[in-house]
Amino acid sequence: MAIFAVSLIFLTMVRGSFQPVLRRIWGGRRAREVHMVIGLLALIFILAHFASVAPTLGERWGTANRGFLILGPVALVLLLTTIGTALDRRRLPRLWRRVHFLNYAAFPIAILHGVAMQEHGPALFMRISYGAFLLLAFAGLGYRARSSGRSKKPRPSA
Repeated sequence: MAIFAVSLIFLTMVRGSFQPVLRRIWGGRRAREVHMVIGLLALIFILAHFASVAPTLGERWGTANRGFLILGPVALVLLLTTIGTALDRRRLPRLWRRVHFLNYAAFPIAILHGVAMQEHGPALFMRISYGAFLLLAFAGLGYRARSSGRSKKPRPSA
């Protein structure tokens, strides 16, 4: 379940990062709907993952590296914060936009949590997937930062 959650978080981030391109392809409303549906599915998988490991948390607390174990709930709180502001984005437009960048912190935290919590370490396929996810996510962040910087109109000088 966790790998599905991470994959869906990745898709929502990339969808957000490449929003200018996707808006031209799908239109603004469709791109936003896709983003919301993928985000909802990610949240469902995250909560299902938490529910499936919750019964063994006491056991894991004694055997796992607690620092890495706690990263999962930290990522969840960051994601819930971004979801909460997104649901009230009309009232909090500036805050919503700033808080939404927390996803770029939550994502590597979730990956680090997943890699560290696997008993025998992740398989080669998973390491390659996580590396590609991180590379593309941060490339998307760079693209988004660059494209939003170009779209801002200069302020008139006083």
